Amino acid sequence: MYLPQDLDNLLKLLYNKDMDASSQGLIPESAWQSLIAYLKPNPDNEMRIKPQICKQLPTFVLSLTKEFLQLETEPEQIEWETRFLVSFYELAINHRNKYIRAWFSYNRDIQNILIALTGRKYDYPFAKYLIGSGETVDKLSRSTAPDFGLGKQHQLFDNLSRIFEQYGIIDRERNVDA
Repeated sequence: MYLPQDLDNLLKLLYNKDMDASSQGLIPESAWQSLIAYLKPNPDNEMRIKPQICKQLPTFVLSLTKEFLQLETEPEQIEWETRFLVSFYELAINHRNKYIRAWFSYNRDIQNILIALTGRKYDYPFAKYLIGSGETVDKLSRSTAPDFGLGKQHQLFDNLSRIFEQYGIIDRERNVDA
């Protein structure tokens, strides 16, 4: 449940940004630092001790972190945030626990709809940042209809589009949370 916040903290460290003191992740900065040091390219071929955190993390975290560290230039942060989130949602939506599958599927749909509404409002190419697949994602990424072809029958879209039209950002955030 806390992995998205932990992944955000990892990305901050990969991009050499300070982690917030109020971070809600469960993995401490020192554990992330030891993982990064372990996965960094090792031209001297020195022996490294595998950190304990490696046993607790899904394999995609290790592979994506290693891939990131092997790049010669620093890539766009939003691209890597999306890559980590796509892998996370794949893991969550295929989880053995029914509640976790349902919750993260619902949460993913909320985020995708908000990305599409924001992208369209500011004329930004948002389709590559949508997470997952299926009918909703297809319609959000391809439709030019005002309602993305989802219409009133898609209750979540209907509710979120009404919330999105509110003037105050704080009111919008509160209503999305509700």
